[in-house]
Amino acid sequence: MYIFRLNRREDVTGKSGTGAVVQGILTEDGVAIMRWLGDKPSTVIREPQNGSDVMDDVASVHGHDGRTVIEWLVVAGSSQVWTTNRELASEIV
Repeated sequence: MYIFRLNRREDVTGKSGTGAVVQGILTEDGVAIMRWLGDKPSTVIREPQNGSDVMDDVASVHGHDGRTVIEWLVVAGSSQVWTTNRELASEIV
């Protein structure tokens, strides 16, 4: 299981604001559970479709041409940092 967030640099719709707009978990079987933050929080579950990588789908739907990026949590000892490089993400059990 991996922890991620969507970091919105520019809000093109004017609805969700900027900064961290989603907190999420990617499960071992490839399901993304996303908690939308803000004035009207909601939870969305996205499952892979036809063998696709669900995070590619998330980026395609919510990325707004790079204005929103997926950031992965990296844990190193007692430090935590965020990265856009999925391969560096720390597996959280």
